[in-house]
Amino acid sequence: SNLNAQVLLAILEHVFQKRYASLLSEELWMKIGTRSGAVWLDQPAGTPRGYCCFFASPLDWVRLGWLFLQEGQWEGQTVVSQKWIQAMRRPSALE
Repeated sequence: SNLNAQVLLAILEHVFQKRYASLLSEELWMKIGTRSGAVWLDQPAGTPRGYCCFFASPLDWVRLGWLFLQEGQWEGQTVVSQKWIQAMRRPSALE
């Protein structure tokens, strides 16, 4: 459901007191050495669409894939919890 992702985005912004794009950049994107990335806003200077549409270069997507293959580690640092990566890989009960 798109609504669930959009509500989560609002909660994250409230809890961390940062805009989604800044939070994503500082907590993930910059830590893995990516060069570019952009969120899709509902209007200029508006609200990001948390349910889709993050734009990045192919090389930056490869870096994200490598992070997952390395169980959330980047150059010896934990960027994403290994437990979370493993939970993401587990098939859902509907499969």
